[in-house]
Amino acid sequence: MVSRTFLCLMAGAALCTASAASAAVNIDFGSQTGNLGPTAIYTSGGLTVTAAGYSDGFDHIAATPLFGKNDAGDEKGVGLAADPSNQNEIYWGYSHLGAFIELDVSALFGLVPSAQFFMGSTTGGAPSGEQWAVYGTNVAACGWFCTDVPPLTGFDEETHDLFGFGTYKYYDFYSLGTGGNAADGNVLLAGLVLPSPVPEPGTWALMLLGFGAIGAAMRRNRKKLALTQLV
Repeated sequence: MVSRTFLCLMAGAALCTASAASAAVNIDFGSQTGNLGPTAIYTSGGLTVTAAGYSDGFDHIAATPLFGKNDAGDEKGVGLAADPSNQNEIYWGYSHLGAFIELDVSALFGLVPSAQFFMGSTTGGAPSGEQWAVYGTNVAACGWFCTDVPPLTGFDEETHDLFGFGTYKYYDFYSLGTGGNAADGNVLLAGLVLPSPVPEPGTWALMLLGFGAIGAAMRRNRKKLALTQLV
C-alpha cells in the first residue's frame, strides 16, 4: 500500500508544479552577445524561438549574421552585425524595407495561446524618432512583400501583442529609419513575454494524483475523528 507520507509528497509536488505554471516566461534577446551567425536559438521556461538575420542586396534577400547586445540602458537585444552605423542593430535596408530579423515562433504553437514582444534602442519617440515595423508571414526569408496584412508599427519600447499568433509562423522585424523617412535610424528586438506553457499530460496526471491524495487523507481523518467521538 502506498504510504500517506508518499501521497502527501506527491500532492505537494503537484501543488508546486501548478504554482510554477502561473508565472510568465520571458525570453531575453540580449542573453547571447556578440556575432551570433545567421541564426540563434533562444529558450526559456521550456519555450523556444529561433531568430534569423537577413539583408537585401538591391534585388535579393540574403542571410546575414545576427548580433547580440547587452549594454547599458535600453541597448539590449538582438540586431544585425552588418549595420552600416557599426551599432549592430536592425537598420534601414537598401530598398526601404531590406534588413530584418525573422522570428520563427512555430515551436510555441500548442504550448501558449499568445505572445508579446518589445523593442529596444529606440530614441526620440513619435513622430520623429526611430520607428520599427513588424510583419507576419508564413514564408521564410521572404520579407515584407510576402504578406498582404498591414504591419504593426511604433516608436516605443512597450510590450505589444504578436498579432495573428497561431496564424503566422514567422514575424519579420524592421527599422523604418528616423521618422519613417530617413535611412539613419536603427532598433533592437529586445524580448518576448509569454504566458506559462500548458502543462504536459504527465504533469496533469501528477496534479490529479496529488489532489486525490489530499482528498483521501482528509476522508481518513474525518473517519478517525468520527470513530473517536463514538468511543
